[in-house]
Amino acid sequence: MSSSDLTESDISKIIKIWTIITIGLVTLWLVFGIYLFLKPEHKQFWSIGELGDYFGGGLGGLAIVMIIVTTRLQGKQIQYQSSELKESGVMKAYELFKPELEGLSVRIVSKFYGSSMVNRTHDFNDLYKKYQSDKTVFLREIPKMIDKVPPRPDKELSAAIKDFQDICEMFEANLKDPAISNDFEMAMLKTEIFKCYNSLKKIDISK
Repeated sequence: MSSSDLTESDISKIIKIWTIITIGLVTLWLVFGIYLFLKPEHKQFWSIGELGDYFGGGLGGLAIVMIIVTTRLQGKQIQYQSSELKESGVMKAYELFKPELEGLSVRIVSKFYGSSMVNRTHDFNDLYKKYQSDKTVFLREIPKMIDKVPPRPDKELSAAIKDFQDICEMFEANLKDPAISNDFEMAMLKTEIFKCYNSLKKIDISK
């Protein structure tokens, strides 16, 4: 498992395990030092300076390694927390604008159906009845009709499409943020709103 595959939970567990291992190593180092330097029959072989070098050098090295590893892991943990905050913000904004986008999909389909160049796949009133319990009905209808859109949509249809595209472009830009995970981005792009948005991109409303 690479560092990029680790979850925040994995990192928390690694930090705990690493802390336990470090405490264990320090304990062993101290026990061995006490045995080596303080046992009466060993005192004649070691000086006070060597005792200080042993404890100071060994514990200092372990402390440095622990600080380096822990800092890197905590940095990774902060990245995950930042990613979660960013994704939470995008999700809240998505839920906030979702009713507006669903309402725009109704306007767009109604304008489609009002065009003599579009063959109706369903009766609009039937779709609207379904819309009362399923707000994605019109979002799913748009991709089916997209190839039948007039070459030059009228002003009202163009305005509704532009409003829809402008909101989705804002979300699309946020999804490109490095703090957003690929899984979150892919999940958002698979929603009916983004499927509809990708279909509407085919329409040229610049004229």
